[in-house]
Amino acid sequence: MKDTYEYTISSTLIWTSFDFGEVEANSVEEAKEIAIEELTYNFRKANLALATLDNTIGFTIEFNKDEVQVELKSI
Repeated sequence: MKDTYEYTISSTLIWTSFDFGEVEANSVEEAKEIAIEELTYNFRKANLALATLDNTIGFTIEFNKDEVQVELKSI
């Protein structure tokens, strides 16, 4: 049975509505891998949206994969 893990990016400089969430995994290591995949996908979507408007062309949002924190969700 997989556990539920909560993930977030530890930066306190910029907040987004998509820099945290939950994943199901067999271990904290697996949870971090899945979380990074989800974050990469979400940031890619945001960057695509930024690239489509004239006033935000050239803007990007990135995250440091080393700053992803994962913890077993408390019940």
